[in-house]
Amino acid sequence: MGPLAEWCNVMQEAIGAGVEENEVGISTPPAFTRLDWACLGCLTVLGLLLRVWGIQNESAWYDEVVSLRNLHEPNLLAFLRSLRLIDPPMMPLYFSLEYFVGRLSGESLVAIRLLSVLFSVLSIPLMGLLGLRVFGRRAGLFAALYLALSLSHIYYAQEVRMYALFVLLSLSSACLLAALLETWRLRGWVLLALVNTLLLWCHIYAIWLILGETVFLFLTARPYRRTLVPWLALHGLLLIPWLCYVQTIDFAQLNAAASWILAPDLKGLYNIYLFLIGAQIATPLFPLFYPPSPVFDFFLWWRHDLAGGLYAIVIAYGVWTLLSHGSGASSPTPGAMPPRRAVLFALTLGVLPIALLAVISLFHPCLIHRYVLNSSIELYLLCGAGTALIPRRGVRIAVVLALVACCAVSFAGAPRPARGDWRELGERIQREGRADDVIAVIGWINFIVMEYNAPPLKDRMVLLNGSEDFARIEEESRLACRDLWIGLVDVAHSASEKALDVFRVRCAAQVSQVKSDPVSSWFFHVRQSCH
Repeated sequence: MGPLAEWCNVMQEAIGAGVEENEVGISTPPAFTRLDWACLGCLTVLGLLLRVWGIQNESAWYDEVVSLRNLHEPNLLAFLRSLRLIDPPMMPLYFSLEYFVGRLSGESLVAIRLLSVLFSVLSIPLMGLLGLRVFGRRAGLFAALYLALSLSHIYYAQEVRMYALFVLLSLSSACLLAALLETWRLRGWVLLALVNTLLLWCHIYAIWLILGETVFLFLTARPYRRTLVPWLALHGLLLIPWLCYVQTIDFAQLNAAASWILAPDLKGLYNIYLFLIGAQIATPLFPLFYPPSPVFDFFLWWRHDLAGGLYAIVIAYGVWTLLSHGSGASSPTPGAMPPRRAVLFALTLGVLPIALLAVISLFHPCLIHRYVLNSSIELYLLCGAGTALIPRRGVRIAVVLALVACCAVSFAGAPRPARGDWRELGERIQREGRADDVIAVIGWINFIVMEYNAPPLKDRMVLLNGSEDFARIEEESRLACRDLWIGLVDVAHSASEKALDVFRVRCAAQVSQVKSDPVSSWFFHVRQSCH
């Protein structure tokens, strides 16, 4: 824990620890005690163990394969250009890191996943430090606990995408903003410029977090007038190259690629909330069906709402308690921000970006759960504050145990592996199939995923774009007396459902289902009667 503790001490110093009082009359948070550091270290180790659990069994899915299949490019520039042809709004920071890790590790999928694990694990102690500054030391420890156990953060800690880095940089930005509210330090401004530059070049939705930070400063401009003007000047400069890059995005291609995004209704927003608190990995647009279990069978279908309700009660209690103090009152948690300002800090940085995106989505759908994963930071902060403010120790312990139990049930009931197990399927086809079997996969997305995860089968794979293609390939394989393996993913989609109906009618006598994993991947084996 030596390097981790040293890194945390640097961040704690950067956010202003050690200064007694400043010009706006807000005391600096007390440093964590040795016991607090020990608890934070244990939470970090726990978060690490949860994030590496089963990582070697995860197959790559489409969003990951888009970049993984291009790691062979001769240089970084060629790699980024190839990615942008497929993913127009991509920002280069994470993918540059992925490229170098991939080249150093021989394109090892596990090694590249560990890059995201590193970012996610570093977020846990940083969450504790942010909570220490905003709501107090207890709230910081509870917030770090909820982040460490969050199912959505565990899932994206294993993702070959930028989301874990996005969360880490968002946390760093929030910490440095809290520092600038307290002390006028050139080092703080330099670190802020660096972090927010990286943030902007990590994900295009980083602009919404910076907008939320700016709104917070506007709403509290009177005590922080000295901070507002240089803040606007600094970010005006940072946005110039960013806007030049954004203008080069092929928005026509982007709109076509994002045509599946729907405007969120109230149920959709509620499911995004459940995702953000870690009660579920995905929203209904991305269903993850959990396997039956004699222990969790009854609770699995209700645990989302139970966890969501419990989190909402604790958050509401914390907000109500903090707002019940007068605007000039000191914080009920020693050393933290004034209570109303702390609530405003959390709401403008976390809730405001989602609210703005929801309004924009009424006209142009753009609100996707994983794109706003960083907004979960403020929900964990508020939940940590609500937990810390419970006056009775026994009730506080019961609430923590209930929240931990919800996280434990979610983790235990989550599918393993959490992504479609294409690799195991390819190995099974190799074991049980014949050398001349035809492997047909419906849809380009599924085709390149299968191609990446099962390279020995590449020469025998056939792309199907609908029921007509299926009828043709089925007849050809039957006439040639070659067994046929059919891959269908997410059969709820109308095109796949139609193809499945044709498949069942034509091949009912010879078919056996090979696999239907928890992530809605379906594969069937059509055995020809001539064998």
